Amino acid sequence: MVDELVRLPVDLIVTDGGPKVLWIAHQATRTIPIVAAAGDPVEAGVAESWAHPGGNVTGFRQQAPELSGKRLQLLKEASPTIQRVAVLRNSAAAFGTSRLTSTEEAARSLGLQIHIIEIVTSDQIAAGFEAAIASGADGLCILPATVFFDHREQIIALAAKSRLPAIVRAIAEKPAPDCETPAWAGV
Repeated sequence: MVDELVRLPVDLIVTDGGPKVLWIAHQATRTIPIVAAAGDPVEAGVAESWAHPGGNVTGFRQQAPELSGKRLQLLKEASPTIQRVAVLRNSAAAFGTSRLTSTEEAARSLGLQIHIIEIVTSDQIAAGFEAAIASGADGLCILPATVFFDHREQIIALAAKSRLPAIVRAIAEKPAPDCETPAWAGV
C-alpha cells in the first residue's frame, strides 16, 4: 500500500500503526514527508530525535511513555510494602521500548526489583499471570498495549484472583457524565 502511495505521488504520508508501519513507510520513500500519528519514529530508528528528526519522518506524541514510570510510582505509593513487581509488556506496542525504559528507571529509583514478562497474544495473558506469581512478584504493572486493552476484563479478573496489587491504563466502558466520549480510568 505504501508503494502505491509513493507512486501516486502524494504530498504527505500519515501513519497510524506503530514502529513497524513507520519503518515500512520510511523504506518506501526518503523524499515524501511522513508524519507518525502513532508510534515513536526515534524508537523505530527512522528519526534522529524528537527535536531534530532529520530525514523525512517526524511525528507527534499522543501518549507519554514516561507515564509508565509514574504508574510504577503510584503502585508503590498505594502498596508501600511491594518489593518485586512483574511488568507485563508487549514490545511491539507503540512506545514499547521507551515505556519499559521509564519503568526500569522508576524501579531503580524506588528500590524495586522488576520481572519483565513479554505478552504478544491474548492467549499468553493467563500464563503471564502464572509467571508473575511464580517469580515471587508482590505487585503487577501492565504497560499500555492493544492486547491488554482488548482483554482488560480478563486482566482485571486475573489480577483480582491473584490478589496482586496492580496498575493498568484502561478506558471506561461508558462516557463520563456530561461527556460524549469515554473517560480515561487509571493512569
